[in-house]
Amino acid sequence: MTASGSPQRAAEPRTVPEGRQRAKERTQAVRRAAEALPDGGYTGRTAQGPVLIERFSFHEEDGREWVEVHLGGDVEGGDPHYRIENPPTLVSDPAGDIELATGRYRHDPLAAVAELVAQYGGAQAQRKGLRG
Repeated sequence: MTASGSPQRAAEPRTVPEGRQRAKERTQAVRRAAEALPDGGYTGRTAQGPVLIERFSFHEEDGREWVEVHLGGDVEGGDPHYRIENPPTLVSDPAGDIELATGRYRHDPLAAVAELVAQYGGAQAQRKGLRG
C-alpha cells in the first residue's frame, strides 16, 4: 500500500518502445542493403535527378540508431550531409507488392533514402545550383 492507501503496483518491465524498435529495424535494413554494395556507394535515380551517395555510416547511442549519408561529387570523406533516424524503406511503385492506403510500394531501403535526400536538396542538379 502507498501512503494514500491505494495498492502499490509492481514495476512494469522496461521494453523498447514500439516506434524505436521499428526505427531500429529500418536502420538495419538500410545497413544490410548498403553492406551488399560492392564499393559502398550508391546512385539513386529520383524525380529531382540522380543522388550520388559516396558512403553510408551507421551509429548507435543511448538505444537510438541512425544512418549518416555522405554525398559524392564535391566532398571527400568529411562530415555527413544527412543524418537520418528512422529511415524510410519503401518507395512508390505501381507494380509493388506492398499495398497501403496511400498506394502500392516496394521494399527498397537505398532508393527510399535517396528519395528522401533528393527531397531535401541532395540531388546533383539541386546541389550544383547551391554551389553556383
